Amino acid sequence: MGKPKKGVEPIQLRKYREGKGIPATKQRILDFFRRYRGAFHTSPTYEEIAVGIGWDAGSKGSVHTLCMELVAEGWLTKLPKGVSRSLIPTEPPPAEHYISPSATPDV
Repeated sequence: MGKPKKGVEPIQLRKYREGKGIPATKQRILDFFRRYRGAFHTSPTYEEIAVGIGWDAGSKGSVHTLCMELVAEGWLTKLPKGVSRSLIPTEPPPAEHYISPSATPDV
């Protein structure tokens, strides 16, 4: 498989940039965060997230990487250094990911 042509981006990235949602794995992490915080009133550990989304507990490094991407994208907020379980969902989500009510069809 060769390099992609200049100016052409993968379809998933293009959909993401167009505001058509975030990748499924990141969405599963966010959904798990919200359910966990609703039930326990604290944030989950990386290991709890991994198990909660159906991954092996040893996948916490991959979960950490995805969570840091969610922080960079504005979906999660990281509390000051030294605070355990320091990630919390950003409420409301980043504005660029909202769908305008005028853009949704009437049902």
